[in-house]
Amino acid sequence: MIAHLQRASNTAGLLTYLYGPGERGSHTSPRLIAGDGHGAPIELLAEPGSLPYLAQALDAPVERLGARAPERPTWVCSVRSDPRRPDLTDSQWAAVARRLVAATGIAPDGDPDACRWIALRNQPRQVHVVATLAREDGSLHNAYRDAFHVQTECRRLVAELGHLPTAPHLIPRV
Repeated sequence: MIAHLQRASNTAGLLTYLYGPGERGSHTSPRLIAGDGHGAPIELLAEPGSLPYLAQALDAPVERLGARAPERPTWVCSVRSDPRRPDLTDSQWAAVARRLVAATGIAPDGDPDACRWIALRNQPRQVHVVATLAREDGSLHNAYRDAFHVQTECRRLVAELGHLPTAPHLIPRV
């Protein structure tokens, strides 16, 4: 698995892109597969016509920060699987997303003040995890080592799923 982290300044624009056709029409059948909106009905808001409301639900803790809100409060992690291995199901990708937000500290298991996040699929072999960095308690998630934590968790997931690359056959030197 390969993960790519980015930050965005506009959650609504990002969701419009992810739920839209994408570059070269590559986005097919976009769908929400997991998430935690801390009481916001994210499953009901995941329809294309409701994207502004979904963005508003994700951004609510950011809005409460006012002037303390970061310039780019939206965290995006795109994860791809190896095309030589079988694709994961939506439920397996949802488990991957949950593990990634837990590993980074965005949404640790059992944390009532965790950041709001969603995971969506719009292509085979890929999931996008979108979170806002404002926590429910008014603090901000420190994303300093997130790339390290994501890559470490991806290596664990690959080993658990049996998606490790096979070693090339080496020809001994004579």
